[in-house]
Amino acid sequence: RNNIVSGTTRFAQTHYEDASMPKPTRIHMYNNTLYSTGNPGYTSDVTWWGFTSDHGPSTYSGSTFEVKNNLYYCPSNCAGTYYSQDVGSYLSGATFTTSNNSSNVATSPSFTVSPPSVLSDFTPQSGSYANGAGTAVPVWSDFYGSWQPSARDIGAVIH
Repeated sequence: RNNIVSGTTRFAQTHYEDASMPKPTRIHMYNNTLYSTGNPGYTSDVTWWGFTSDHGPSTYSGSTFEVKNNLYYCPSNCAGTYYSQDVGSYLSGATFTTSNNSSNVATSPSFTVSPPSVLSDFTPQSGSYANGAGTAVPVWSDFYGSWQPSARDIGAVIH
């Protein structure tokens, strides 16, 4: 929760590979800001965020994944950008709940500075679609420790 991730092409991944370890049963991805400049020159790769497990002795049957209030922005070279909840076959049987995440990765969230280069640049300005667009989740403060307003924002930083 409340992570700012910038400049990478793969954002959240889970692997369950050891049959002697208990598989995760509740996985939450809340209020993160994910920023990528895409993959210029790489037509075979994609900018990906979500969950996958393409290795493992078992399925995630009975596990729950919640993905809510995440802000994703990729201003260019994003033709292959997507959210996935099952890239590998081992996530079969899991329950996914997704809501109030940014739906168009090319739409600017009106960061304080664009392109962002330091943490404070990732604050959405007044009028951003991220402001008040979230849903209630058990995250009470933002990346900086500021309390979430009753009208929840999406992303790691409140406006």
